[in-house]
Amino acid sequence: MFNLEDNPSGGFIKMQRNNVTFDLLRERPSAFCLLTLIALRTKRTRVEDFRGIGIGEARIGDYKEYGVTEAIYKTDKAFLERHRLVDFIPTPRGTIAKLKNTNFFDINFDSASSSSTGDNPLNEPSATYKRSGND
Repeated sequence: MFNLEDNPSGGFIKMQRNNVTFDLLRERPSAFCLLTLIALRTKRTRVEDFRGIGIGEARIGDYKEYGVTEAIYKTDKAFLERHRLVDFIPTPRGTIAKLKNTNFFDINFDSASSSSTGDNPLNEPSATYKRSGND
């Protein structure tokens, strides 16, 4: 049973209603669920917090949270990365997912989170961890 009292003002994300969204949902429903989970968890402001992630990033890895096996989770990650929707950054504290575009979800970035040039925060490199050439 869902209890909305636990998080009455958790913010919102906007899903884009377009053919690409329906195509993803039809082709790989579990990857769509993972992308939705990432969008829901993505940090949308530059306010420092305990999670240690940058804007546009989310901690993931708890694949059971969206009801799949580890094998399906790994396949979904590969699918999303292959289609350039998300970058996955392995860290000692788990995996960080960084959204790459807003073709599916607009996570309502805080307007103060945009850079002084007005660029999309998703275009910025990960503020937390950098990929090495060996990743």
